[in-house]
Amino acid sequence: MTGHRTISVFRTSDGKQIAKYQAHAEIKAIASTQGGASLVLGAVDGSVVNLAIGGKHLIIYRRNER
Repeated sequence: MTGHRTISVFRTSDGKQIAKYQAHAEIKAIASTQGGASLVLGAVDGSVVNLAIGGKHLIIYRRNER
């Protein structure tokens, strides 16, 4: 898996895309909460991004570890 920078989130009940995030660097790790309300992404540059998904909004928290 090389060059992957886009995360798309789909609702399981109807398959509708509810969020899309273009990362600033290649994503190397991903984890989510059990209910899927939050995704945590780790990038090759050491940064960590927390995506809080709810309703029509995608809230992004980024922390760089360089």
